[in-house]
Amino acid sequence: MMYCPKCRESLGDDIKICPFCRHKITDYERKLIEDARRKEEEKALEEENNKAETVGRVRVICFIALLSIGLIVLFTFFILMHLDRMQQAVAVLTGGYVFLGLMVLYLIFVKKINDCPHCGRFLYRNYGTNCQWCGKRIR
Repeated sequence: MMYCPKCRESLGDDIKICPFCRHKITDYERKLIEDARRKEEEKALEEENNKAETVGRVRVICFIALLSIGLIVLFTFFILMHLDRMQQAVAVLTGGYVFLGLMVLYLIFVKKINDCPHCGRFLYRNYGTNCQWCGKRIR
């Protein structure tokens, strides 16, 4: 699909004369149109890759946050044990690890839902029916 350089109407790829404005499309204009389309596709692909990198960074931050929560729970547990408050220490440890377990299960669930079953890449635009990376049907 290409557009007429004069009237901007959409045309087929093999059209030589625009049926709307009668402009003759030269090979040079056709080459310019193809170059512009290729640049747009490259820009879109670069944006997709940037978003994927951002999602990867968010995953790392979530992992670090969960690890930090686990360390805080352990630290609190050992402080309470040192103060001879065993019942509170066990409650903190149990509650903290139940919370961490639920968060880990949630993150695994989100990863499984948002990964392509064919290529395994992250689908941050998962409202479509096809994978934006490999093009195969996902729903």
